[in-house]
Amino acid sequence: MSEKTNKLPQIIKAVFYIVVVALSLVFVYKFSFQDLPTDFFGVPNWEVFEQTPSVGDPTMGLILGYILLGISILAILFFFVMQLIDNPKRTLGSLAGIALILIIFLITWALSDGDMTLGRVSESTSRFIGGTLGLTVVLGVISLLSIAAGEIYAYFK
Repeated sequence: MSEKTNKLPQIIKAVFYIVVVALSLVFVYKFSFQDLPTDFFGVPNWEVFEQTPSVGDPTMGLILGYILLGISILAILFFFVMQLIDNPKRTLGSLAGIALILIIFLITWALSDGDMTLGRVSESTSRFIGGTLGLTVVLGVISLLSIAAGEIYAYFK
C-alpha cells in the first residue's frame, strides 16, 4: 500500500473521534446544565415534559443517539472493508463470529413466544425483544464459561 493509503484510515479515525466527542459534549451540555423537573428520576416522564416546557425537547437525546449510531455503523463498515482489503483471511474469521451470533439470535428469537405485549407493543416486537434478551443471556453464559475454562486451563498448565 502506498503512504497516502496508509494515512487515510488515520485521518478518518481522527475525524470520527472529533465528531463523536463534539456530539457527546452537545449531549452532555443539553441535558446536564438545564433545569429538570423536581420529580424527574432519570426515566422519561412525558407528563412532566408536557407541563414543564423549559426542560427542552426530550427527543434531542434520541436524535443525537441516532446520529452517533449512524456514524458508528459507517465507521464499522469502512474499517471492515479496509481490513477485508488488507487481510482477507483474518476477516473471514470475523465473519464466522458474526454468523454465529446471528444463528444464536435466530434460535433465541424462534424460542421466544412474544406474549409479553402489555397492550403497548406488537407480538413481533415482543419476540424481537425476547430474542435479544435470550442472545444476551446465551453470550453471557458463553463468556462466563470461557473465563472459567481459561482459569482452569491456566491452573493445570
